[in-house]
Amino acid sequence: MRIKVCLTVILFIFIIKIQGQPYQRGNSIQTAPKVGIISGKVQDYSSQQFVEYATVSLYRQKDSSLVTGTITKSDGSFTLSELPLGMFYIETSFVGYKTTRLTKIVISPKNTTVDLGTITIEPSSQSLEEVEIIGNRPSIEYKIDKKVVTVDQNVVAAGGTAVDVLENTPSVQVDI
Repeated sequence: MRIKVCLTVILFIFIIKIQGQPYQRGNSIQTAPKVGIISGKVQDYSSQQFVEYATVSLYRQKDSSLVTGTITKSDGSFTLSELPLGMFYIETSFVGYKTTRLTKIVISPKNTTVDLGTITIEPSSQSLEEVEIIGNRPSIEYKIDKKVVTVDQNVVAAGGTAVDVLENTPSVQVDI
């Protein structure tokens, strides 16, 4: 009986010690040191102007999970800080522009700061040759003191008489 109690206490202490140890196998995102910095600028391809409020997203290369992201400042610059070690890729996007992807970005203990320089993004718009806008007036307009019936678009008015047009007008009754 005494041996069972001692064995149970030892096993309990062993389990508590194992549970208290941090996870040491492999580098996970939570345990990896966060020392990396990535910086750069985003520029419009055609106008060479820096793009304000463009979205910059950092993804882990291994499983395409989002690590962090930011938007560019008024001068087009961005900085991602406190990044874990590893291989990453960056996607830069903005409304009306194609998404640009930069791959094989490595943050290592020897290279904790990465300057991407200027990232150019291209507009994704398409030019149309010709646009034709057609507007039609309503067939019935209500004014303050009268109702105006426009008959120029009415098919009955093309080959009929004024009586035929009035017969097809809503809220108008025609006698023989």
